[in-house]
Order: sequence, then C-alpha cells, then structure tokens
Amino acid sequence: MRAPSAFQTFQLYSLGNEGAVHQLALLDGDGDPTALTLGTEYTSIMAARAGRAELPVVFAGFGITAPSVSYDDYAGLDAKGAAVIVLRHGPPALNGDEELSRHTWIRTKIRNAVEHGARAVLFCNDLSEIARVQNELKLDPEKSEPLLRAELTPDNVEDAVPSVHCRRSVLKAFMGKAGFDLDEVEKSIVADSKPGSRKLGELHISAVVSRARTGRKLRNVLGLIGGKSEVADEAIVLGAHYDHLGRGGWGSLALGANQEIHNGADDNASGTSILIEVARQLAARKKPLKRTVLFIAFSGEELGLIGSKRYVRDPLIPINQTVAMLNLDMVGRLRKDLLTVYGTGTSPMWLPLLEAKSKPLGLEIASRPGGYGPSDHASFYEKGVPVLHFFTGFHPQYHRPTDDAELLNIEGMRRITSLVAELIVEISESTARPVRSRMQGGLTDLSAETLDGVLSGQPARPRPVVLGVAPKESGDGKGLVIESTVPRSPAAQYGLRAGDVIVRVGDSVVTTTRQLHELVRARKHGDTMQLQIRRNGILLELDVKL
Repeated sequence: MRAPSAFQTFQLYSLGNEGAVHQLALLDGDGDPTALTLGTEYTSIMAARAGRAELPVVFAGFGITAPSVSYDDYAGLDAKGAAVIVLRHGPPALNGDEELSRHTWIRTKIRNAVEHGARAVLFCNDLSEIARVQNELKLDPEKSEPLLRAELTPDNVEDAVPSVHCRRSVLKAFMGKAGFDLDEVEKSIVADSKPGSRKLGELHISAVVSRARTGRKLRNVLGLIGGKSEVADEAIVLGAHYDHLGRGGWGSLALGANQEIHNGADDNASGTSILIEVARQLAARKKPLKRTVLFIAFSGEELGLIGSKRYVRDPLIPINQTVAMLNLDMVGRLRKDLLTVYGTGTSPMWLPLLEAKSKPLGLEIASRPGGYGPSDHASFYEKGVPVLHFFTGFHPQYHRPTDDAELLNIEGMRRITSLVAELIVEISESTARPVRSRMQGGLTDLSAETLDGVLSGQPARPRPVVLGVAPKESGDGKGLVIESTVPRSPAAQYGLRAGDVIVRVGDSVVTTTRQLHELVRARKHGDTMQLQIRRNGILLELDVKL
C-alpha cells in the first residue's frame, strides 16, 4: 500500500471542451477584430474539427428549410463557405405543429446549415427569448442574457462545424456595421413569415477550434483506520458520495426551478454524515480492528459514478485486497423501520449477518441481492468486490430543492449508523474474508413499476430487451423524466443522464411509463431505437442500440 493521502485528486473534463471554439473574433469591413470572451459573450455548443478559419458572414434568419409550409430561410442565399448567423426558435408558420417543430431544434439547424454549405453557425437569441428573460425571469438581457451551455456531438463528420451561441447584443452591434438592423428584420420575418436572409457586407469572423482540455479538479476524500493483525493488509471500504446538484441543472427534477439551491439533505448529506459518525465510533474503540477500514467520500457520483470509477482504477489499497464495500446513499428517510439493502446476494455471509445485527436495532431489512445499481457500490462490484448498499427509499423531494434537513429521520440515521458500524467490526474480526457469490442473469429495465426488481439482479428467462432507465412522468404531459440509469445498460452507454426528459421513441410521443415499457419491449436485441430527449431546454436525438 502506498503512503496514504487525505485526497485523491483528479481532473474532470467536459465533452464540450474537446474540439470547442476557444477563440472567436468578429471582423468588420476594415478587418479590425473584436475578440469575444468564451463563457460570457459566447459559448461553444458543438464538438468540431480542430483548426483555424476566417469566414465571411451571412444572415440566415431562423435557419429553417420547411418545404411543407413553403418556408426556406436559405432561398436565394449563398451560404457556401460562410459562417451563418441563425436566430433561435422559429417563425409563426411553424408554431403549434409538433412535426414542424423539429425544424426549430438546434441540431436540425446546424445540419441544415451544413447542407447549404456553411462552415460555421452562430446562434443568436430571438426577440421572444429576450422578452422571456425580461418578463418571466425579471433579468436585464443586456447583463444576464442566457447562453446555451450544451455538449452536442455531431451525428456525422460533416456536421462537425464550429457552432456557438453569441449574445444578441454583441451580434446586433456587429451586424449594424453592415447597415443591418437585426430587430427590424426579425420583426418583418415574424410578421410576414417571409425570410430576410442576406450577405452582411464585408463582415467576417475568425474562429480557432482546439482540443485543449481544460477541466476542473475533483477530489475523493479518504480517511483510514489501520488494522493490526496478520490480515491488516486487507481493507473494508465504507463509501458515500458528497456531491449533489448545486443550483440544479441537468440532474434536477424541479421542472421550472430558477437556480434554486439543491441542498441534498438525504442525497447525500445523510450518507456522508453516517460515514463520518461511523469513522468516529470506530476510531474511538480501545481494541484495534484486525482489518483496515478505508472511508471514502466520493465526488462526481451524480455525474455518473465518476469518483468511485476513478478510485477503483487507482486504488489506495489493491482491489484484490479489498474484502468488502459498504455504500451509504440516501439513508436519511427511514420509514416504518424498513431499510433496503442491495447487494445481499453478492456474498453468502451477508444475509445471516444482516439478520443478526438488524433485529436488536428494530430494523427490518428489505433484501435486494443484485450488486449493480445507480450508486458507487456498482464500481466496486464490477471489480469483483462483495458489496452492500444501504438505502431508505425515494421520495417526492428527490433531486429537488425541497430535499432539506428538517425532513430527515435523525433517530433512524442513528440506528443505521449502529448497524453499519457493527457490520464493519464483524467483517474486520471474521477469520474468513467475505466470498463473492457467482451472480447469474443480467440487467432488466428500470421502469417505475419494476425499480426494485431490476436492482435485485434476479435472472430472467428469456433475457428481456432493456433500455436501463428509471423514468417518472413529468406531470405536464411533456415526456418522462429519467431519475437514474443503470451502469453498463444501453442508456448509460449512450450517455442518457438523470434529469433528461424522454419526449419521443421513434415516431411515438411518450407521456407514460407504460408507453415507454411497451415500446422498448417491442424491440429485439441489437435493434437501434431513436430517442428524442430534452436536456437543459435543448432537444437532442440519440440512436441507442439495445
């Protein structure tokens, strides 16, 4: 074992920073450049090929070609080899028709621009978005105009052109240098449903796309109580993730929330609090433990088990010397004395041990044998470590700003603390280390009706076709909110996340979990299913192979 450190630091890279537009300048007719600031005056929203380009600029209205309603922003416009400025959303001719609304999607507009020969796309908020900022958000658009913060990847190589979202005020002033009044032209388009596209004099842009990956540092926090015996080189890991959702964003299920703080009292301050208290109790023991106990507060769990995956790739104590991993995630809402424990089938010693230790504490164990699931224990189970995951159940405040401390069952947390501490002592003192059971069967689908069954790891014959999501109806009839995904499932492999909203499967609009379940089960293994999802207000299309 290498010398311990309190922190395991690693870098988190954003997909949006790979092949992103890291430099953007606007050039007027005299060639004088105005450099824009990434993150405040523009954002890069599509991965693109690395390189440098200087391009003439054209205005392409809403960037839409919709033959069924005889609307084409590119009619009579030569966009070949140019950077096109495109307004967000769409003209009235496309309003109210769900099929026509496809033309207003960001990805569709980029593809349409490329098909007309464009080599870059600059998105600009339309007047309806500016009005929303003023009237609904009560913000000054000159100071707080929202910019898209997307991580789009191109469907094909041809679509990989520099694509950015610029402040309207910046582009309006820039276009004015060519005698172009953006407000008046847009009002004319909206009033007449006739495109107002044109070349913008001698205006150019200069863009640099680079693959320099600038990320942010994350830390797993480690603490260790060393064992004292001939098995001191073997370790028991107790883990809990300490990250949550900040002010919301893609993982929040509070639809319509405006930057409200998500405190995460149950998810997962409850788990980290119990982890700290177990560490305190075990450190205070007069008799030393035989096996080493390693306490890990994981970062990046909400982003896809990033911290635990990072740990098992570079463990402080070798994985083959890690005898067990106990995980605490959402353990603050004990109800009717019922504690759900996943992973009970990953070692034959778990069930009798849990029964013996839980009864004196008045806890009833709901046993779930499977070792997989949407929390950090899954990273260890994949590496062959027997696991237990403690969980007191979902609730209406899950991933919402209302998950606050006053709703926690503190007395229940005390009992769970005692149970976990006693289990660790028993595992540490045991002559034999836990043996991993040979689990059979694969993942099954995480529908709202079958969540517990999925995580139980029960074998199914024949093996069903699955997507691997736990969906919840949004309540507004506009899709299904993904609450979690199963590690290694098709959903996880193709980048679906908690907080995404599934809007369509193929040509079918989905509004209920039963619809999704039937659409998935109608497929065969190896079929590709097209999903339309909404993420951060952006509609995306994904092809998922089942």
